Amino acid sequence: MEELVGTQGLVFEEADDVAISAYRFRSAGVGFSDLMISAAAERFAANPVYTFDQKAGRLDGMLLL
Repeated sequence: MEELVGTQGLVFEEADDVAISAYRFRSAGVGFSDLMISAAAERFAANPVYTFDQKAGRLDGMLLL
């Protein structure tokens, strides 16, 4: 994933969120989409994010319902 972010010709809407999520994906044990949601919420200071996903609920800024 990190290699894709640096590829010429590809444009990502929020490349910083993708890079952060790709880095965290290696050790977080949660889905990439949950990491993207967490990164976006962090960027907008929109925490907590409520989730039904037990793994995602372990992330900072995510709250398990």
